[in-house]
Amino acid sequence: MEIKNNTPFEFIAIPNYDKEGNEIFTNIVKGTFSLITNQSLKIAEKQVPIVFADEYLGEPAQSPIKYESDLALYKPFTDVIMLGFAHHHQGYRIDKIDVYFSVGELGKRVTIRSDQTVDRIPLNLLEHFGKEKGMFKGKNIGTGFGFYPKQYPPRVNYAGTYDEKWQKIRSPFLPEDFDYCFFQSAYPELISKYYLKGTEIVSASNVSIYGPIKVALPGISINVETIFEKKSVKEKTFLDTIILEPEEKRILLIWRQMIPCNGLVQDIRGFEINMSTVK
Repeated sequence: MEIKNNTPFEFIAIPNYDKEGNEIFTNIVKGTFSLITNQSLKIAEKQVPIVFADEYLGEPAQSPIKYESDLALYKPFTDVIMLGFAHHHQGYRIDKIDVYFSVGELGKRVTIRSDQTVDRIPLNLLEHFGKEKGMFKGKNIGTGFGFYPKQYPPRVNYAGTYDEKWQKIRSPFLPEDFDYCFFQSAYPELISKYYLKGTEIVSASNVSIYGPIKVALPGISINVETIFEKKSVKEKTFLDTIILEPEEKRILLIWRQMIPCNGLVQDIRGFEINMSTVK
């Protein structure tokens, strides 16, 4: 199988089945952009690899996700995520501070707190909520900006019903009542109601020692051509994940598409990935 990647970004094509049990390929492109002086972006020299399995900050399934797997089957909307720490913009030690984060019209403001005065407070709230409020023992999900736990509503409600009927009739395919919204990994208020274009302004305050962040996304469009033995399917991907990492001075963008194969998986000969400017 030949992969012709005409972009600097990471690419993977995954054979799978959609919620109806049809053969599909999920094509994923992941781009890393360096944040320059909190006001501009450039394509990073070192691209962050695709994450194949959930990575936790502590004990698996009992602590916040550091990075959720990039291999979601399909996302119907765009997730907006911020990872890192709350800082005072002048470097003062803090025990609480207001943090703001937005991408385009989608935004969230939260007062982040610590039990003691510190140089910075984790945005994942591991210390404050994990020890004090039982973040992973009840319905309290905290006020984070990172990856939203799969086991909490409303996300868990989209997972579908895995009962005896499913086991007899549907397994190993997804349940009839499965909703692709289960793959949306941002906090509910940071999930857009449509796909973002990739030209929006990203803003954040009190998350960087270099001051406020205000930067336009790069306005890149990604097309993937899936080449079969007797035909090819060239489709635009959708930007469904935006991750701001102020500590790493970078933004990660993930584009995805789900291509029906209709029993022709064995006929796929390759993929060609191209980038252009958003129109």
